[in-house]
Amino acid sequence: MGESPIPASLQFLNTTESSLQKLLLFSVECARLAPTGHNCQPYRFQLGPDYVDVWTDPSRILPVIDPDEREMTMSCGVALFFLRLAFRYRGRCETVEIRPDPLTPHWMARVRLGETTSKNEDDSRLFHAMRRRHTNRLPFFPGAVPDGLPERLIRAAEQEGGCLQVIGTKSERAATARLVGEGVHAQSGSVAFQKEMDGWSPRLRKNGTGDIFHHSAEMRGILTHGDMVVTTLNGGEFLARREQLLATEAPLLVMLGTVGDTYHDWLNAGQALARVLLLAAASGVNATYLNHPIQVEHLRPLLQEAIRMQAHPQLLLAMGYAPAVSTATSRRPLEEILVEA
Repeated sequence: MGESPIPASLQFLNTTESSLQKLLLFSVECARLAPTGHNCQPYRFQLGPDYVDVWTDPSRILPVIDPDEREMTMSCGVALFFLRLAFRYRGRCETVEIRPDPLTPHWMARVRLGETTSKNEDDSRLFHAMRRRHTNRLPFFPGAVPDGLPERLIRAAEQEGGCLQVIGTKSERAATARLVGEGVHAQSGSVAFQKEMDGWSPRLRKNGTGDIFHHSAEMRGILTHGDMVVTTLNGGEFLARREQLLATEAPLLVMLGTVGDTYHDWLNAGQALARVLLLAAASGVNATYLNHPIQVEHLRPLLQEAIRMQAHPQLLLAMGYAPAVSTATSRRPLEEILVEA
């Protein structure tokens, strides 16, 4: 595979910038491709002479959906992995320091450039999957995922400190689907949840980064299918049935978990998710999230029990082949997510 060109959003770079600074900026550009919970993109980056600091953006936290900032931390973990991968793709090792200053809570990590290294074929394959990876919102085709892919996804998660469990039996699938439906109903019946969705989605649409509206509108009875808009008296019921069907019929249903349930575990979960998604995308496999029962506090332990998982559930993924996505979800401009030193 050839060298990926510098994206158009980096054309603002001054020609006097050092090659090292251009490499750091290129890596940040790659990091902003990372998928994030509800497309909140809750990260910012600060450049040093030979490192990139990863910060959370407190203005993009959703306290009702994510009161512990667990999903925000995982989202930043995905961006952290994309940043690391860009370093390695450009032939540099990296060292990562988590929470460099515990007294500065929004400073999540520092990624420092290391020595030069030869390119790794696996890293190159994952790197080139960055732009091909898209979250799927449509029903999957019935075909199974490639032979051996589940095992490779399990090993990929383990490389980043995660635990991936395939939900394979009919009874586990049925229990998971039921809890997904209960999670949708719990959220659609929550005034606080709907208020947060309704308050956040206009900001995303105004900035051209909106994806959360799709989910919120369905719960309120505005159903979207491609270019069609259908209204119903009970959007929550429709969404619950659709998500349950995905959990039941997706070619592959997996739970990503972690041994612990701390800040460091959540960050590892995000990095494990990134490696899993990119490995799947490299094989042409798409993923969608069914996290409703994990987001609803009282359902999370029930889900853990239903699938007999020893680890703490962090993300529920349905995976398979899906129709091509014509347009990618927008990202905040690079200038907006860079923090001045």
